[in-house]
Amino acid sequence: MPYPRPVGTIPAMGDEPELGRALVEALMLHPHDALLVMRAVRDEDGRVVDFTYALTNDTAELNAGRPLAGRSMLEAWSREDSPFLDVFTAMLEDGGCLLSEYDGSGPTSDPALHGRTFAVYARAAGPDLVVAQYRDITGLRRAEALLQEQATHDVLTGLPNRRLFLDRLDVAMARLERHPATLAVLYCDLDHFKQVNDTLGHGVGDRLLQQVATALRGALRPADTLARFGGDEFVVLCEDLESTDAAHDLAERLRAAVPPALRIEDRDVQVGLSVGVSTTDRPAPVERVLSEADTALYAAKRAGRRRVHVFGEEMRAASRRRYHVESGLYGALEREEFLLHYQPKVHITSGRISGVEALLRWQHPDEGLLLPVEFLDVVDDGGLVLPVGEWVLRRACEEAARWGSAAETPLVQVNLSARQVTSPLLVELVRDVLAVTGLPPARLELEVTEGQVLTNMRAAVAVLQDVRDLGVGVALDDFGSGYSSLAWLQRLPVTTLKLDRAFLSDLTTAPGSAAIIRAVVDLGHALGLRVVGEGVENAGQLEALRGLGVDEAQGFHLAHPMPAASLRRMLSPPASR
Repeated sequence: MPYPRPVGTIPAMGDEPELGRALVEALMLHPHDALLVMRAVRDEDGRVVDFTYALTNDTAELNAGRPLAGRSMLEAWSREDSPFLDVFTAMLEDGGCLLSEYDGSGPTSDPALHGRTFAVYARAAGPDLVVAQYRDITGLRRAEALLQEQATHDVLTGLPNRRLFLDRLDVAMARLERHPATLAVLYCDLDHFKQVNDTLGHGVGDRLLQQVATALRGALRPADTLARFGGDEFVVLCEDLESTDAAHDLAERLRAAVPPALRIEDRDVQVGLSVGVSTTDRPAPVERVLSEADTALYAAKRAGRRRVHVFGEEMRAASRRRYHVESGLYGALEREEFLLHYQPKVHITSGRISGVEALLRWQHPDEGLLLPVEFLDVVDDGGLVLPVGEWVLRRACEEAARWGSAAETPLVQVNLSARQVTSPLLVELVRDVLAVTGLPPARLELEVTEGQVLTNMRAAVAVLQDVRDLGVGVALDDFGSGYSSLAWLQRLPVTTLKLDRAFLSDLTTAPGSAAIIRAVVDLGHALGLRVVGEGVENAGQLEALRGLGVDEAQGFHLAHPMPAASLRRMLSPPASR
């Protein structure tokens, strides 16, 4: 790169030794920068009123867009566009140097400098001389601004991202200490968004997110912060609200802003918005407020979607208990706090116990015996479902192997999780467990639900067929609860159908339920399957099932779940009890 050429007259260095040193330093350190040597112009009282450009180089002339050498600063620029005049004057009086930036984006900036940014270095070179260098760093600053934007904003929607939202929430919490008011965090989630992506493609999904972002912005106040946390999750920060009711009203406005169907690419895309709300009128941990809003959102979705739910004291107590349970869950396997209870099922005709279902329990050190409904969600969310599922399978088979080997010895049923049903590792696990425990394959039956299978039909069928090839049975639970039971049944390698308990609840009073059960029994028997009625709570239901040809029954009327020791006593011959 050629060195910039000087423009103007170089002062005699012998007369200005300090100038000479300044010029040498400048040219050594930054030889390609624009260079200006400026001489002060003083009035009769010795005050600096202007500077003349004694020497420039062609880079300075090019950046200015006009000739500078030999002209004064106020002649070349207006007073408003000469922000460094006062700075240079002070430098002559006090000495020292200047390292700064000049931003030419102001409303009065010269057109030649508009939108440009310069890095400026200057130093006094005697009582009346200033040596200044500058370079155009507009591209650098624009690149930095773009990186900053990308670091704090979502690329797809242009909204603040999680990082910027959390920064603003931290600041808002600090403001609550000085200015008490109601602050709300609204956690928003699109209903059925995954289905849109899966069926219409991610391009349509992206345009849907952009439309939703625009709709939500339009429903908010100017001071509110709308952020996208990723996927289909949007979060809103609202300050200076009058009450929790005001937060609820705002959430309802957001929900209404996203209609049940949005028009995208000449098609109506079915969608909706669920909102969870958390409020506080005093500083609180950011993580807690977000967690409460997320918990409220989950409750809104569970209640039927397209709803608003506000986190309240009742939910706060449940959340604290969930946290307590979750904290204790990690390490529960190692501490041997899990155990199994068993609920028998009986052959309706003979009354013989034909099988038992293994049911997980947790002996919590503080809460006592907990049922799965109190901790299974935490197991799923915490990534413990596979290790806990393996423990259940091994323990159930170990205990079943001790019940004896006679032909009448009942089989043991083990419930599988959704992740186990589609895991290719399940077959090897079952094979290993049977080998280690010595339990005959015919004495084990794995239980799955329609929902688990239909989520990934192809993978589930492949895994369950491999299980069947081992000689292990497969039971389909809650049969009749899904809309596609009959369509998929012939493809599933199952050995047992367990009727959805909803059919039994009004079996003795609604003729329609009996007709449905009769049809399922006939279908199951035609396919060579056993049919089980579960949820039997009285003698009338049991007799009705017997009359309809159901093979086996299970429920509190017959036996409650019991510890392994109680089951062994029930199974042992009368003489040995």
